[in-house]
Amino acid sequence: MRIHTREKAFECPVCRKRYVQSSDLKRHMLIHNPGDEGKPFQCEYCLRRYPRKDYLKVHIRKQHPNRPEAVNMMGTFEAVAAGLVERIEPMPMAVEDFMIC
Repeated sequence: MRIHTREKAFECPVCRKRYVQSSDLKRHMLIHNPGDEGKPFQCEYCLRRYPRKDYLKVHIRKQHPNRPEAVNMMGTFEAVAAGLVERIEPMPMAVEDFMIC
């Protein structure tokens, strides 16, 4: 029932910051790990490292926007709007694809 009361029962032993869920504390603890083991996600273009995969995704999307991975991380609409792809071609469909036997 801690979720509903928002009681922060999980405390970081390093900085004393508190969290409602243990998973949030576990994710937070990554920032206290020194060196590369605390930052397992590495950019393949500039070799910067990040403690969380979502941080790496944001980095690639902002710092390397013309790379194919950046386009894949964006939604189709955002990639077209950003001019990273000209347009998305529709897949050809056959009438048989819609028939129910």
